[in-house]
Amino acid sequence: MRAGLLLVGFGLVLAGACVLSVSAGEGSVSTGGFILIGPFPIAFGSGPNGPLLSILAVVLGILMLVLLLFAVGRTSKGIVNQREEINK
Repeated sequence: MRAGLLLVGFGLVLAGACVLSVSAGEGSVSTGGFILIGPFPIAFGSGPNGPLLSILAVVLGILMLVLLLFAVGRTSKGIVNQREEINK
């Protein structure tokens, strides 16, 4: 199961790189991104649509963090429930 997810992730990254390399030859290029280093967020963007892309990256980053916290919460509750059943 995990190997399949790894292959899907690698395939998506490869497909994104191919799309970027094909579209880079066109007129204007806009970039935007979001890097989270510990508690310090760094948002960046350049080009005509840079600010919009950086805002989109921040929103997606926050959404991923919320989903991660939700998944960790579900996992930790499951571990606690399993330990309680074992101790009975």
